[in-house]
Parts: sequence; C-alpha cells; structure tokens
Amino acid sequence: MKFSIVSILALACAANAATSSGVLKSEGISSEFEDWMKHHRKNYETPSDLLTAHKAFQSNLKVIELLNADENDTAEYGTTKFSDMSPKEFKETMLLPSFSPIPEGSTKFTPSLSDIPDSYDYRDEGAVTSVKDQGALGTCWIFSTVGNLEGQRFLNGQDLVDLSVEHVLECDATTDDEAGDCGVFGGWPYLALQGIIERGGIFSDEDMSYCAGIGYGKDGYCLPCMADGYSMKMCGDHTDDDGGIPLYCEPETTLGQGDAKLCKGESSDVKFSYTISDWTDASSDSSDDIAAALVEIGPLSVALDATKLQFYKGGVFNPSKCSTTPNHAVLMVGYGTDETDGDYFIIKNSWAEKWGEDGYFRIAKTEGDGTCAINNYVVSGVE
Repeated sequence: MKFSIVSILALACAANAATSSGVLKSEGISSEFEDWMKHHRKNYETPSDLLTAHKAFQSNLKVIELLNADENDTAEYGTTKFSDMSPKEFKETMLLPSFSPIPEGSTKFTPSLSDIPDSYDYRDEGAVTSVKDQGALGTCWIFSTVGNLEGQRFLNGQDLVDLSVEHVLECDATTDDEAGDCGVFGGWPYLALQGIIERGGIFSDEDMSYCAGIGYGKDGYCLPCMADGYSMKMCGDHTDDDGGIPLYCEPETTLGQGDAKLCKGESSDVKFSYTISDWTDASSDSSDDIAAALVEIGPLSVALDATKLQFYKGGVFNPSKCSTTPNHAVLMVGYGTDETDGDYFIIKNSWAEKWGEDGYFRIAKTEGDGTCAINNYVVSGVE
C-alpha cells in the first residue's frame, strides 16, 4: 500500500475536522452515527467518504456487541473516536505490524523486593506526566519509551517534565539483527532506549515538541523524513525510487533534521534533559515479579496485542482471545484489585484523555504470557 506522511496527516485532519456548518448529509445515514459524528466533531469531505465511514460504524456495532458478550471479559465496550475505522484500518493506522522479541542476552532485571503493597499507582507519586495523543502516526513505541524515562528522571530526583517524542522520531534509526526503529512506521522501545544512550541523551518536549503529530498545514506542524541511516531492510524503502513506499517530507520544518541540526546533538542553546547509561528487560511469566519490578523501578514500558482496545470504554480488559504477538506499546504505571474483576495492571495509553478511563485502561493481571501478551515485553531505561 502506497502512502505518505502527508496523506496520513491529511486523512487525520479530515477525520477530526470540526463541523462548524453541520455534518455532511447523505441518505441512509443512521441517527446514531450522526450523533456520534457530532459528539466526536467528525466530518467527511465527500459523500463516498461518509458512506464508507458509516458502513464501518454499523459493522463495528456488531463487533462491540460480541465483545460485550464475552463472559470472560468484564470490560465495557462501546463507540469510541475510532468507530468509523474498520478493524483493518485501525490496525494499519494506530497499531504496529508486530514486535520482535527482546534479544536474548539482554540485561535481565530480577526484583529484590519480596513484599510489595497490595496496590500501587505512580500517579499518586507524581511520577507520570499527562496523557498524550499520538495522532494517526505509528509512534506509540516512542510515547511508551519517553513515559518510562519521564518517570525515571523524576524518581532520580529531578522535576517531572515532558520529554521529547519528536527527538526520537526525527533522530532515531537504531537497528539490530532482528528489528529497526522506523519513525512514523513503528519501532521498538528497547531500541529507542539504546538509541538515546548512543546519542547521549534526550531533549525536553519544551525544546523539541511533537510537531509531527499536529496535522499537516496547521501552525507549528513539521514533516520529518526518515532518520538518517534508517534500515531499509527493517523499515522498507521510503525513498522516491520506483518500488519504494515514498515518504514525502520537509526537513526544513523540523528542528532535528533542519537548520537547528538537533539530531547531531546538543547545541549552545539546547541541552539534553535526561541521560541514561543502560536499559533492562523486566519481562517475566510471573505477574507478581512484574509488579515488584514496577514498584522497584518505576513506570515501565510494556507492549501488548491492543486490537480489541479499539472499542474499550472502561473496566478491566480481559478478552477471551488475544494474540501473543504485541502490536502496541504503552506505559504501565500501577496495579490494584477490583472486588468483582480481580487483579489488574494500570496502563497509560497515548490515544488522548477522552479515550478509555481518562486516557488509561486497566488490564487483567495474569500469569504466563499475561493478558494479550503484556508480560512478554517489559523494559526500562537505567540511569
């Protein structure tokens, strides 16, 4: 499928445009869909786009009904801002193709705490920044990584600040034998951490804000190119050559790839906000060990199969069927117990505050691979 960052951002802008003059009308559109459009301030450029979105919406109502009928899963599902996307479109837009396993031989974290509280929430400690919105870009892997480092920075005695997602997006092309970081097309938190180590640190969001997620043509937007040295083997060919998947970009709109050259490192005016020396793998088939690692380390970068989160509204996420291959990276910030639904982890997402439980979701705390494979991919930076 050929697409460019311009087309991705343009579609996102069209799908989220305010409807100051009312919604586009077409025969056969349900009142429920019209209400949903008004609530989410959605508009469509053509009647064909409207009908396609309506068809997906109606089909998704049946999916939601099936999800709510899952006796194993007590979470609530309903219409969300993603309800005009088919499941296939949702996967291609919001999720990543797959996650490679964390390499063997990585530094493993073994919890030293044998007695941990029954519940814990790093939001109560002031170690978690506000919920962000990745937009229609495959940048969850960076938000997850940055959230981990924001917590590490705070827990190591500095102020809580937003660190720069854009810095990693524009500058990171870290790769190994199994995987590579690919900008808006996805990446891996452990590689992002390795890249931050190799570059010497990460800037603050104040110094290098997430301009790629603003939307094409809006004030402050930017269109970064693929990071210098990216792996075509891992990421695909994003040049303008025949056979590639062209990525239109405007490096002059960026701070990392443009005249400021922040991808080259610190400048006289812009210094790294945080540095790390290593990263560690805290994955385990024991959810109690992961909880202990959380208490001991801080908020953790984790990944899971998030396919069914498209329609999540609240409660403890515990679908009967899930893949063991993660496709979305998020931030684990705590754990607790619900009298009805049992033990759960608390997860910060990057789909804005209006999604889920104020931008968060709870997921059942289970053994082995964990619910939707969340136990299999747990990493953290180390100062």
